[in-house]
Order: sequence, then structure tokens, then C-alpha cells
Amino acid sequence: MDGVYMPGVDRVSLAIVWGTTLERMRFVAYLIFAVVFAAGIYPIVSHQLFGGGWLQTTIEAQDFAGSTVVHLTGATAGLAALLLLGPRIGKYGRDRKPNLISGHSMPIVGLGILILWLGWFGFNPGSTLGALGNRFADVALVPIIGVIAGALVVVSIIAIEKVLDDPVGAISAHGIAGIWGTLACGLFTSERLAELNGVGEGGLWYTGSFAQLWAQFVAVGLAFAFVFLTSIAVFALIKYTLGIRITPEQEKKGLDISEHGMYGYPEHMADF
Repeated sequence: MDGVYMPGVDRVSLAIVWGTTLERMRFVAYLIFAVVFAAGIYPIVSHQLFGGGWLQTTIEAQDFAGSTVVHLTGATAGLAALLLLGPRIGKYGRDRKPNLISGHSMPIVGLGILILWLGWFGFNPGSTLGALGNRFADVALVPIIGVIAGALVVVSIIAIEKVLDDPVGAISAHGIAGIWGTLACGLFTSERLAELNGVGEGGLWYTGSFAQLWAQFVAVGLAFAFVFLTSIAVFALIKYTLGIRITPEQEKKGLDISEHGMYGYPEHMADF
């Protein structure tokens, strides 16, 4: 990843933000924040860890496949948006217990999961290190990191839902798992892989040293602080000028019709 720009990952990171704000944010707020995020927030973090910035060259922090640059950056911006946006109507009862708001189609959800799993399982191992010299297997066959990440996501979604309405669990899947993925480099990066990538050193498991793990903590902390403070300032400016949230009436009708003038599901056309 040293000095390499990956086309499209800024849009992937931005999509994480939209996942946290589903069903209640104004489209104009999306557009304004997208410009700021793509032009300023994401490039700065990306440069720091992918393009020879201070975190990469001086702290020697590692970011494998965008755990911080892509995933934590998007989730942190999403968290800032949620704090100003508030929950969907009906998400919490008077006792503050979260209510279930079901999706429209479980078959489509299942199909989407399958497509994402198949696509990303091929993309990440194949694009990050290349598929030659068994490097694909270096990424694909690290069960311990994935097992811990899977458990963290489940626990995190349950805990976060009690206080924040994150419809797709983006903060958990990208933020918490992104932090874990970044710290995991400080634990499980082999000395051979560190030498191959030219950034940092082997992790605690291989070297017995906490040096790389500390570098990973610094990267996570600074990236989170920068993205959160910048994002909440931008979203606050939008909120108190143009407005960030649709009206209750528009929310009840749905964003498809209120923001885009068309229903997203054919069964709703009878109401059009």
C-alpha cells in the first residue's frame, strides 16, 4: 500500500457515512458533505497512511487494506452525523429501548450479503498484496483476525443500538472492526510482510516488541480525532444553515418519494 492510490476507495468510505444516516437525512446535506469529504477529509488521512505522510514515514504505522483510511474514516464521519441527526421516528420507545425496524425484503438482503462476501473476499486478498507468490493466501487465511472481528461486530451492534440509531451497523462493521484491523497489524504482521511492504516492523506475536502496536494506536487515535472534529463541524454548519434532516412527514412517506420523486418499491406505487 506504500504510496499507492486505490481508485474508488474514497467513494467506498463515503458510502459508509450514508449507511449510518439512512431514511432521514436531506439529499442536499449528502452532496455538500460528499464534496468536503472527498476533497479534504479523506485525502489527508489517505496521504498520512498510504501516501508517505507523517504517520507512515515517521510513526511507521501500517494500514492493511484501509482499516483506518477507508473503514474507520467513514465510520467516524458517520458517527459525527448521527450525533447531530438523531434516530429514526419510532426507533426508541418511551423507555429508550430500541424497537426493531424491519427491512423491506429479506431475499434481497441475503442476495446482497452473498454478493458482498464473494466480491470483497476476492478483492481484498487479490488487490492488497497481489495474487502472486502465495500472497493471496497471506490475506485470506488469517482466521484469528476475522473471528475476533466478527464477534466484535455482533457485540458492538447490540451495544451501540441502545444509544444510537445506526440502521446497517456501519459504525460497528467499519469503525470497531476497522480499529481492530489496524491494531491487528501491531499484533500479527510478520517480519517478512513488514519488510516486503517497507513500512514498520513485525508485530508483537513475531517480535515480542510493542513498538508496532503503539504505532497503530497512535494512527487510530489521530485519525479518529481529525475525522470526527472535522466532520462534526461540517455537519453542524449544514444543520444550522440549510438543515440536515427531512421533516417528519417526509420521513413517514420515505426518502424515495420525498427526496427523489419516485417510490423505490413497486408495492408502494398504489399510493403514488
